[in-house]
Amino acid sequence: NALNTRGISNKIGEILESKAIASQHVIFVDYLRRMNPFLANKMVLRKTKTTSGITYQKCSFNSISEKIVDILSEGEQKIVALANFLSECTIDNNDNCIIFDDPINSLDIDYREIVAKIIVELSGVRQTIVMTHDLYFLRLLKDIYKNTYSKDCYVTCINAVNGNSGVVSDEIPFLAKNVQERINSITSGLDKIKGMDISQIDEKRIILNDLKDKMRQLIERTVE
Repeated sequence: NALNTRGISNKIGEILESKAIASQHVIFVDYLRRMNPFLANKMVLRKTKTTSGITYQKCSFNSISEKIVDILSEGEQKIVALANFLSECTIDNNDNCIIFDDPINSLDIDYREIVAKIIVELSGVRQTIVMTHDLYFLRLLKDIYKNTYSKDCYVTCINAVNGNSGVVSDEIPFLAKNVQERINSITSGLDKIKGMDISQIDEKRIILNDLKDKMRQLIERTVE
């Protein structure tokens, strides 16, 4: 006789709804409460269906029928999605690697700092990779990581140098450095020039132009 899988799927759905999704909902709300306590009291995770042993869930308001996209701003939708993603990644104390691709896109400065703190905390128990073009967020991650673990996190940058893109470096971009790091970078460049002879005039010119741009950026961004 052919096996009727509907009953099995329904039973799996019942178990997951009462156990797994309920557990994930608690973690989801905890993450969301850290980012936006007001929203945390209004959101819920629910099972939608179970098909072939796979249970699907969605996030919605707990007391109104309107869709999230019709009520929340783009930034609020982002943190709800991020809290849901984090709850999936960390349920049952799962410690697998997590990769974030520009997690703070559409978020304001307050949300960015909270997200940075959460990511740094996660990195203490699992490999955590963050890809971002946001230099301010990179600076936040570095500073929070250093304050939390008393050491530097590993950074790999892909830069454009002299018109050539895709140049890999383990040094963060100049504008992601703090004031003292920028001063040190300029001082290091000046020291390098002092050790060059007249035959290296073209290389000197390139380094001096770079230092001139860095000095301008140092003054502008420091004032800013």
